[in-house]
Amino acid sequence: MIVRGIEIANLRNVSRAELEFSPAFNLVTGRNAQGKTNLLEALYLFALGRSFRTRSLDEAIRFGEEYFFLRLSARSDGGVDFGIDVGLERAGRAKVSINGKKHGGMSAVVGAIPGVIFVPEDILLAAGPPAGRRAYLDYTAAQVSPQ
Repeated sequence: MIVRGIEIANLRNVSRAELEFSPAFNLVTGRNAQGKTNLLEALYLFALGRSFRTRSLDEAIRFGEEYFFLRLSARSDGGVDFGIDVGLERAGRAKVSINGKKHGGMSAVVGAIPGVIFVPEDILLAAGPPAGRRAYLDYTAAQVSPQ
């Protein structure tokens, strides 16, 4: 899987951004509060259909705006190009389309791009209750087999 690019509009502190990625290696750097973690959150949304930062995607909408929009372009391991659009209006349901075909919601993107993220709170995977470990394994396995 190669992520070729991403467009972000109104996600947290990012009003608008378009990024193209190298198929080999990408390094994201920048000053504090410039959107590095927001980029990771956007990519994570395409991996698991949810945020690693909040339960409510409404909280990811930029302050003062009514929606966010994400567009991902990628190439599968088989060489097939595809695109995914995700839009969310405040207090609304996410709208997802894959290659222009509308889908029901965020569950449609689970596994679209494989991804795992480790954040400081993940220390609870080792030290916390078993329910956290089971949930982590469920979300990771869902990328391989969304059903």
